[in-house]
Amino acid sequence: MALSRDNAVESTWFARAVSSRRAAGVGSGRGRSSGLLSGYPLWPFGALWLWNLGDDSSLLSPSFAYSASDEATLNGGMFLGLGPEASEPGQPLASEYGLVPTTVYFSVSLYF
Repeated sequence: MALSRDNAVESTWFARAVSSRRAAGVGSGRGRSSGLLSGYPLWPFGALWLWNLGDDSSLLSPSFAYSASDEATLNGGMFLGLGPEASEPGQPLASEYGLVPTTVYFSVSLYF
């Protein structure tokens, strides 16, 4: 894709729109993008990435599974929020995902 003057004007317009929305404290929950990656079927792993385009915060979530036997599966993963964490009382949140604490989880699934 070739860049043209129109693309430069559009990107400038978008930057101004986003910065004015940030200044007004509007836009939380809008402009999201996400991606999902999954791996090999015998050793499944996955990665989820949620990116808020409005405040440039992200939520990363890698995960895995392990087939321990025909009737048992071990699962685990984590949630990692990236972005500004600081916010002042009475002010809008600094970011949507920046306040998410790092969370690790494990589970065992038994099938019978």
